[in-house]
Amino acid sequence: MGKKPLTCKVRVILRRETSFYGPGVEELLICVRRSGSLRKAAEMTGIPYSKAWKMIRSAEQGFGFPLLYCEQGGADGGGSKLSPEAIEVMDGYSRVVKAVTDSLDASFPEYRERIGRLRSERGE
Repeated sequence: MGKKPLTCKVRVILRRETSFYGPGVEELLICVRRSGSLRKAAEMTGIPYSKAWKMIRSAEQGFGFPLLYCEQGGADGGGSKLSPEAIEVMDGYSRVVKAVTDSLDASFPEYRERIGRLRSERGE
């Protein structure tokens, strides 16, 4: 019976008193950028629209500035657009995630090897 190799996964979460920005909000904003609509972005990510709004409001409160500019429905159906600050947040977050991932990728093989040696020493 072969065992799958040991892997490691991390999530980068921004927080103050509570968490307010991470992979979920990031994905939601990416989908808003693609679709031009928070409602469509919520559908794309499988998140209820009301929860998507709560996530955006929480992130905006955490950062202290708006992430979305929204227009109510009407003849054109309304829509949502990322603020310039949201674009900067997303760019910076991507760089932080890459740095963390690169560091993990560089250090984890040594740890995995160490765990393998411990298993071998136990005869497993």
